[in-house]
Amino acid sequence: TGIVVRLYESMNIKTNCVLSFGSNYKKVYFCNMLEEEQTELEMIDNSINYLFKGFEIITLKLKTK
Repeated sequence: TGIVVRLYESMNIKTNCVLSFGSNYKKVYFCNMLEEEQTELEMIDNSINYLFKGFEIITLKLKTK
């Protein structure tokens, strides 16, 4: 089980983002807009780094197992 998070960059600039999660989440995946898992992301200390492109939308799925 887990949750889906959709994020977007609204200023049309490259933006470095650090997302920190509670210790309950073990895995994070990029998903398509249908929320189907695509790629697992590396979590370090319950956080991920991501470089947004201008006006980019991303969908993440956070899993507890």
